[in-house]
Amino acid sequence: MTFDDEFTQQPSAEEFFGLYPELLRYAFYLIGSSGSREDAEDITQEALVNAWTFRHQLAVGCDCKPWLKQILRHKVAEHFRIQNSVRKVKLSAMDQTIFEEVFSKAPEDEPFIDPLVLKECIKQLVPSDQELITDRYTLNKRIKDMAESRNVTPNAVSKALNLARDRLRKLIERYQKQERTPNNRLASDGDTV
Repeated sequence: MTFDDEFTQQPSAEEFFGLYPELLRYAFYLIGSSGSREDAEDITQEALVNAWTFRHQLAVGCDCKPWLKQILRHKVAEHFRIQNSVRKVKLSAMDQTIFEEVFSKAPEDEPFIDPLVLKECIKQLVPSDQELITDRYTLNKRIKDMAESRNVTPNAVSKALNLARDRLRKLIERYQKQERTPNNRLASDGDTV
């Protein structure tokens, strides 16, 4: 038997991709209620393309369904690993500093907060608070330099920064409370604290 004979005995593309509906149902079953239809379709398509690429590894005359289901299970597991790593991404040094200043504790002591949520909460602040938070934590300006640029005393900047951090903390806490309630948004358009 030559290589060409062995290759022609592999499943045809029609047989292979004809299993898509069955594999899609299996992907829905594996994902459960935590995923969407789009996730299941993407994972199924990835599994089929991956399997088609490596179809030469399938033993001749072997039923390809169990092999495809195994590849699909691996793709679903990979999908969940990626989702979890994205959700649990570490706060950047700047975000961690803001978090520690706002809550007076390290992020490990508090429930996890997504860096995107932190940025969204900062956007919800009034412009003067946004500027204070940005100058202090993003641009790493000293209180003294911030006071000089605003023509106020360092004490006035410290008090304003404390108030800005307090308002940011309240926004984050409101978000965390609303996050537990389905279909709620952080704040309505135009709302500021």
